[in-house]
Amino acid sequence: MILRKLLYLLLCLVLLSISATTQPNVKASPDTIRVPQDYTTIQEAINQASPGDTIQVSAGTYREHLYINKTLTLKGENRENTVIDGTAAGYVIKSESTTVDISGFTIINGSNGILLENCNGSILKQNIVNGFPQRGIWLHYSNSNIISDNIVSDNLWRGIVLCGHSSKNTVTCNTIKDNGNGLCMTGEDNILYHNNFINNQNQTRMLSSFKNAWDNSYEGNYWSDHNRSEFDRYGICDTPYVIDARNQDNYPLKSPYILGDVNHDAKVNIIDISTIAIAFGTQLGEEKWNPHADIDENSKIDILDISTAAKNFGKEWKHP
Repeated sequence: MILRKLLYLLLCLVLLSISATTQPNVKASPDTIRVPQDYTTIQEAINQASPGDTIQVSAGTYREHLYINKTLTLKGENRENTVIDGTAAGYVIKSESTTVDISGFTIINGSNGILLENCNGSILKQNIVNGFPQRGIWLHYSNSNIISDNIVSDNLWRGIVLCGHSSKNTVTCNTIKDNGNGLCMTGEDNILYHNNFINNQNQTRMLSSFKNAWDNSYEGNYWSDHNRSEFDRYGICDTPYVIDARNQDNYPLKSPYILGDVNHDAKVNIIDISTIAIAFGTQLGEEKWNPHADIDENSKIDILDISTAAKNFGKEWKHP
C-alpha cells in the first residue's frame, strides 16, 4: 500500500513537471521598455516588446519608419521635442490589425504620417503631424478609435482621413490647419466636436455622404470660414455650419476651442471659473445644470471641472 502511494505521488510529480515545462511563457503584468536606454531604436523596442507593453521614448530625434502589429502603448516624453523623422517616402508609423495608443510625438518627413489599417479601439493623442505630401493621419477600415488633441497641419493633400468605411470613431480637440483638405471621410456614425478647422483649402471633404455627428448636442467645432452672425453668451453660433445634405455642425463655436474656456471667448479666466462654480454640484436634468460647464463630460459638475479650468487658467488662443 505504501509503495503504491509512493509510486502514485511520483507519477503526479512527473506529470506536474512536464506540464510546467510545456506552459507558454506568460508575463504576469505588462512591462515598460525605455528608448534609448533599453534599445537604441523605437522599432527594435517594438520588435522585442510583448503585447500590452508600454514603450517610453525619451526626447530626441529618431530617424526611422515604424511598423506595429501588436497591442502596445507608444509614449513620447514631449510632443515638442520627441521627433520621429521618416526621412523618406512611406508611412512614418503604420499599425496593422491591432490596438495601439500613440501619444507625445512630432511626426515629420515621409509620404504619410500615421496609418491605422484594420485597427479598432486605438488612441492617437497629443501628437504633431506636420508637412506630409499625402496624408497626416489615415484610418483605413478602422473603427471605434479616438483621435484627440493633435495638431495636424500643412499636409499637402489631406490632414485627417477616415475611409474604407471607418465608423464610430471620435475626433475631438484637434487643431486641423493649413492642409489641402482638412478632414476627408467615407464612414458613418463618427462623432467630431471641439476641433479647430483653420484655413484649410477645403475644411472637409465627404468622399461619400453618410450620417455623422459634428457636435455633442451642445457644442460643435470652430470653423475659420464660417459666416457667423449671432452668438449666445456661451459663444455658440445660431447658424449651423453646413457640410453636405446629411452632415452639419449645429453648434459651431465663436472662437477656437480651448479646454476650460466655458464661454468660448478664446481665453480661460475668472468668468469661466465662476460659471462652473454657479453650476457646481448639479447633474444632468437638474435645474442649474449647465452642459457648457461640464468640461469632462461626465454629466455632473464637480471639482474635476473646476480643477481642469484652473489648470488652464490664463491660457489664450494662439495660432499654433
